[in-house]
Amino acid sequence: MGGHLAVDPADRVRTRRTEWLSGRRLFLLPMNLKKPGCTALQRAFQRCLGGVMTSTLLAASREIPAVDIDLDGLSSSDVQLFQGSMSAGINAGDTWIRAEVNGGWFGVDYRPVDFDLFGSAVRIEEPRIGAGIRSSHAVGDRWTLLTDASAYDGFQSYRSAWVSQWYSQFFNGLPGLKEADPAGMAGGIGIRHELIRTRLWVQLEAGLALDRIAPGYTEILDENESLVDVRPLRSHLATQSYRLSLENAVTPWLKTRVAVRVADQVERRQRWSGTGEANIALGPDWVVRVDGGYAWETFNGSPERRFEGWWTGTGVEWEFREGWHWVARGRAYRDNGEIENSISFSTSAPALDSAELGMGLRWSKPGHTVFLSAGPYWSQYEPVTFNTAFFANLYRDRVFLALQASYRWEF
Repeated sequence: MGGHLAVDPADRVRTRRTEWLSGRRLFLLPMNLKKPGCTALQRAFQRCLGGVMTSTLLAASREIPAVDIDLDGLSSSDVQLFQGSMSAGINAGDTWIRAEVNGGWFGVDYRPVDFDLFGSAVRIEEPRIGAGIRSSHAVGDRWTLLTDASAYDGFQSYRSAWVSQWYSQFFNGLPGLKEADPAGMAGGIGIRHELIRTRLWVQLEAGLALDRIAPGYTEILDENESLVDVRPLRSHLATQSYRLSLENAVTPWLKTRVAVRVADQVERRQRWSGTGEANIALGPDWVVRVDGGYAWETFNGSPERRFEGWWTGTGVEWEFREGWHWVARGRAYRDNGEIENSISFSTSAPALDSAELGMGLRWSKPGHTVFLSAGPYWSQYEPVTFNTAFFANLYRDRVFLALQASYRWEF
């Protein structure tokens, strides 16, 4: 009963706002380099795009020893989400090491559709925890080796918890029903080469993720076509991912990055993406950042059964006085819905449009940076179809208030 060929609800520990809200997982990628004040949605898009290994356009492979604290919260009428992380990085000779602990919590007012005779309204509250470590080691003058490892425990999106709750109520009492216990681990390796000093870098990365997910179920009927039990569908995933990126300091006022990624998951077709970013300095006090990307996956080579996702974003920063920056950002995402392989029933999400507008203030002085931001986040789904009608209250339009705070101490 059910099944779809798109993003599984058990999302990676590194995903942030977009995937956390929608349950979509476009890609897995390790090794996150943070910039203070980078919004959680921006990091989510960068993860979807394949921008996790270098989340800002860097002019050098070495980092500044620092401690970063990030907090994010979102709230709508029936969904509340909170997440936070703390990381610290140090230089040890030619090796850079960064460790992170992170966690989150969400609360959801589960409400079944009116025709669900087995469903009842209930409050779902779930925590999650995770940890990770990554390193970069300079080899020679222009080469850097990269490694990454992480683990998590708990639901990675409220959507996966909602679907798990529906199965628990619909098949309550059947011996084959299992309690969901999602968790996972991931690792990655990479290499970075400075092709032209201070101007051009190329980076190649590979990652592997192993996930234990909340499974779907198929019905077991007796000779009279009566339901007697259920059998869990896949409960473990293995995902390989590869990424090639090119960063270019074109001029002192323009830096760019382009990347191509592919993710290969068990029982899935390969999912590809192409992305681009640019940082543009318009003067001593103004910076503009733009990015965009496209992801696609085709089922059995059929152009009619093809997942596609698009995203774009832009941001403007203005230093209106020394150490004070005003920040405005806008981001948008759209896809055509998850690919289904079920005729009668599916948990697959319909086409999704989402967008965020944010206004923020960054204050900095030598060694310290504080950033605060707030704004609305919209998610709009197309109407559910007959075979996804049980999830009409999950895939409905919402408006969230998005809040973010971050602090960075460089030592």
